[in-house]
Amino acid sequence: WYTGLDSGRYATWLAAGWGPLFLTSVAKTSVGKWRAADLPQWDASKFVTGAWGGSALAVMKATQHLPEAAEVAIWLNTNPEATKLYTTKQNFFPCTNALLSSPEWASAKPEFFGGQEVNKVFAKSASAVAPFEWSPFQGFLYQSMSDEFGASISGNGTLSDAFDRVQDAVVTYAKDQGFTVA
Repeated sequence: WYTGLDSGRYATWLAAGWGPLFLTSVAKTSVGKWRAADLPQWDASKFVTGAWGGSALAVMKATQHLPEAAEVAIWLNTNPEATKLYTTKQNFFPCTNALLSSPEWASAKPEFFGGQEVNKVFAKSASAVAPFEWSPFQGFLYQSMSDEFGASISGNGTLSDAFDRVQDAVVTYAKDQGFTVA
């Protein structure tokens, strides 16, 4: 898959805020060819996006230095210089609103993205995340999508058929788990 991203086999990748970090680490021969764009909208009058994933710095309860480890984790996520280094040197998505709204970050023109000010696209998207809830059986949903989209790619029906099969499988699973499906 990563090779496909780098070789041009795939024309696009709908990715979350962590996507560029992975992309820049695997797409070494396509540097400069990538661009970022807003996602298509259902309603052109209202720009809305979603959030997928996130990160955390966790401290294991069994550590011998629990208070110190917790303090380091807090410092890494709140200290202005530490968070700036994460964002500018490691290409992590900003973990503070101050960085997300920073003109310095927004105006960066990474060579990887052909000099595009991609962070402006990312910041716009981050500011338009609509409220949502994960499914209580997200793992089943992801597996169904993987199975059915893979089957579609292998010639078992169209992508539209795959979406229908995912819908049917998830509704059946939800009902089997005792959920009321509207």
